[in-house]
Amino acid sequence: MKKSVRLLSILLAVVIAFGMFAIAVSAEGEVANVTIKTNVDTVVAGDIIEVTVNVANNYYATAMRWPVLFSNAFFELVEGSVKATDELNALGGSAICNEKPDNTVYTTTYSSTDYTGVLVQWTAAVSATGVTPYNQEDGMDCFTFQLKVKEDINVGDAGVIVIPEDYPRFYNYILTDMEEPFSPDKVVKCETLVHTFAGATVECVTPEILPVEDSGVVLDKTKKYIKGIAIGTVDNLDSYVYPSVGEIVIVTVKENRMGTGSKVSLAHNGITYETYTLIIAGDINGDAYVDYMDLMLLDWYEAYGVSFSGVQKVAADLNGDGKVDANDKIALDAYLNFEYEIDQATGTVVSL
Repeated sequence: MKKSVRLLSILLAVVIAFGMFAIAVSAEGEVANVTIKTNVDTVVAGDIIEVTVNVANNYYATAMRWPVLFSNAFFELVEGSVKATDELNALGGSAICNEKPDNTVYTTTYSSTDYTGVLVQWTAAVSATGVTPYNQEDGMDCFTFQLKVKEDINVGDAGVIVIPEDYPRFYNYILTDMEEPFSPDKVVKCETLVHTFAGATVECVTPEILPVEDSGVVLDKTKKYIKGIAIGTVDNLDSYVYPSVGEIVIVTVKENRMGTGSKVSLAHNGITYETYTLIIAGDINGDAYVDYMDLMLLDWYEAYGVSFSGVQKVAADLNGDGKVDANDKIALDAYLNFEYEIDQATGTVVSL
């Protein structure tokens, strides 16, 4: 009995790995969709990104082999980072991650001159009772690895990560059904199997804060002011600005209110690249609202010489004449009495 089990296992391994059976499947519609995903699509020189190979298929795959190539002028592989995911390992079988494959992974379209590659493979588990195939119609993340963006990359450069569609050694052997009893002749060559691939592109960008399209926000890149934010905005500025790379960090004046004087910075890999100050026209005390507290501060400024910071003066200059005086107090009073509206993009009052 032990000898027969061992013989069957060896036979199935040969069938799966080398495709010794040449029986064609007559049914049509078998498709494998392979998608390359990255955790980011914008980077700066020196960044390390995570690459994931996701595979969706509508048949019982007994093995798969994917050469993943990347632009070698833009990326370099982080050694030791290529691995099968926990999800793939949970299926059983055997995963092989080759960080230095031979030249067979390169093709006429994607040569070793411009690309470097890794080769990731998986073979189904084989037992005396059958094969545990790969069948994931919704797709599953199967392999991951890391790439480092080279230090000499310039803004505007881009790197691509692809699976070459003209690679000649894709596996196309499938299990025709899962019904028991299992027999080796159920592992057959599928002549109609179609592979589709979606690669990824990563671009090197200038680290900067950018306005969300049609948000009405205005970024003064000289004075480093942000205007155009709605009165009463709290928690975040996601609908107004976004980072070209990295993340937006906000330090508010009062609680989580996006008020005058709040600092909006771009941070990436522990580096702060630029910082803007928020201006909410009419909001002098920084609470993100325009109310009688601000009118009182204007009154104190005019009557008692209470000092204003530079950004407070900008927020208080509601007629746009470059100074803070009684006219701004009149304008704010008119706004509070619903006689005027405040255009946050320009920082001035306008007639209703």
